[in-house]
Amino acid sequence: MAVLGFVALACGGSTAPVLTATPTPTARVSPAVRAVPPPRTFAAPGAGVAWFAAAGGTVGISPDGRELSLPGTPIHNASNGSTGLRSADGGQIYIAAGGKLEVASAADGHVLRSIDLPWSGQLQASISRDGRWLWIMPDATGTRLLLVDAERGAVVASGSVTLPSGGSGGAFGAALLALLDGRLLLMPPGRSEILLLSAHGQGVGIDARTSAASASPLSCNSPDPQMLHLVADGTAVAGYCAFDGAVWWLDLGRFQVTDHTPARIGNPFWGAPAFSADGRMLYVYDSWDGYATEIDLVLRRLLKSTQALRPALALRLPFIQEVQAKGPNFSAALSADGETLFTTGTRGSSDGLYALSTSNLGVRAHWLQGRKVQAVWAGSDGAALFAMEASGKALDIVDLATGSVRTLERASVGGFTVA
Repeated sequence: MAVLGFVALACGGSTAPVLTATPTPTARVSPAVRAVPPPRTFAAPGAGVAWFAAAGGTVGISPDGRELSLPGTPIHNASNGSTGLRSADGGQIYIAAGGKLEVASAADGHVLRSIDLPWSGQLQASISRDGRWLWIMPDATGTRLLLVDAERGAVVASGSVTLPSGGSGGAFGAALLALLDGRLLLMPPGRSEILLLSAHGQGVGIDARTSAASASPLSCNSPDPQMLHLVADGTAVAGYCAFDGAVWWLDLGRFQVTDHTPARIGNPFWGAPAFSADGRMLYVYDSWDGYATEIDLVLRRLLKSTQALRPALALRLPFIQEVQAKGPNFSAALSADGETLFTTGTRGSSDGLYALSTSNLGVRAHWLQGRKVQAVWAGSDGAALFAMEASGKALDIVDLATGSVRTLERASVGGFTVA
């Protein structure tokens, strides 16, 4: 591939396998799991439109620079830390407005349907990969839950879950991962355990929980929830700790953490994880000293760690801005076909954007030299790459077919909404 001659990247993805056990209100044993290789899904209309938080709602920017708007309050994605909630195929945006859950088209911002909610205010949630099941938590306590059937447009269960004592109070919120069968994986705030929950009638109950033997690998000294991602073969869920780059696997058949490995990061919180859409690979970009780590999620092992970029001098001290820039929509983003890892420069430098080949972690392209970029997002239709400059007032759009760049000046730019 030529340095600036990017062809449009093929889209691809996956849907999650189904947990086949039928939960009961008194179940406290590991669920039976039938691992089903997920079928491919394709980018929906609007999957290449970048949506991000803005004053008074959410704003969308198309690859050709067209601006869209959607009023309301973005819903925090509690699976990957994104500031907004988006369907796996990229085609729908979820937002809270006026006591309702609004499902909108990512292509034009048109509201497709509204669902009444019993709660309002700041919400965090997780959506199943088929877009049907939506678990919502209206606060950060990890006890109040709501299950929405988005196909029917109805709330089907709600309630509180009693958690054992012993968790620390330092965590910001819970990590959630909605499954295709309507159940939920929940990591309560400040606790080193994972719960499997489901609708028990119109209420919510616990079906299984990890044992004390899993507590050590799940420990994470971070104020933010860990990231959760379903592995491609359906046998496990992978987790990532932002503090030290620790990666672990929850074996769904045994409902225990069976494997863990560290991703190489030079300083706490400076690793940016990028999970492949098909759930096979994880790349962690260390924006402190330019290392990139490749982890095979199916084989459950680290493949390689290479210094892809050399650190550049920065004019500000560490841990001022970059400490928060480690989510799925910040220092690194993976192309839809999994062949290119897009990254910012190192240590907050004015090095612009890089494209790394995932086959050898070498540099394929470089844009925006001399500009300080704090966040990057790749549309799942493969048409464009979006970059937020550190000033928060400029958005750069890279045409991946031609390598050309256009810059949009904005009064305020927030975090991307990432599927």
